[in-house]
Amino acid sequence: MTELLRRAFPGGLGDEDYPVLFAALYEDMSDEQLSKAVARFSRRERLAVWNDIPRVMSDRTISRERVAAMSGRLRAAGWVPDEGDGDGAG
Repeated sequence: MTELLRRAFPGGLGDEDYPVLFAALYEDMSDEQLSKAVARFSRRERLAVWNDIPRVMSDRTISRERVAAMSGRLRAAGWVPDEGDGDGAG
């Protein structure tokens, strides 16, 4: 996941993209997986990232359009979201 994030954000993850990234990945990753990946990539403290997850996910100001655009950016970098087929692959 770290390499995928490097491809998606070659210039680094900006503060404006940080919460949108959480929203795009949240359905496919556990809080632990998400906090590890984002902390490793962004060089933020893992505990701080972990604590940001509920705050960001309760933020209703992140538009669906921004989340869709972020998902598209991640897919272009090679992310294959879980389509909910129940087999755990994806």
